[in-house]
Amino acid sequence: MNISMAKRLEEQRKYYELEKTFEWKEWINKIPYIQFPPSWQVKAIPPFAAALIRYAIKTPDIDDFVSVYLDAWEALGFWDGKPYWEIYNSCIGEPMRFDMDDVKGLLEGIESILAYIKKFKGNAP
Repeated sequence: MNISMAKRLEEQRKYYELEKTFEWKEWINKIPYIQFPPSWQVKAIPPFAAALIRYAIKTPDIDDFVSVYLDAWEALGFWDGKPYWEIYNSCIGEPMRFDMDDVKGLLEGIESILAYIKKFKGNAP
């Protein structure tokens, strides 16, 4: 793909504007570390629809996944004015939410949804 230097500079300027607007560098020190269990397959995916971070998490023995995102600005839902994780899979109906720093609750929620998927949706072929 041959992009002109002017177009490339304009795109870079837009990236810097987004970075400044959403304070991405400030979030580096606010977001907690997460130690995912080694049996999980974790895919980082682009942060569409106003999420700061998104993951798709599954295990090798199931085809479906748990959608996980961090809503830092309550742009996608409401959580007492604080950043929160939301996890979802269509098999559970309603999403589950956790404070950004409640990593233990987040991991337990993901594990419960993965177990539900395995039990009720079956294993991968």
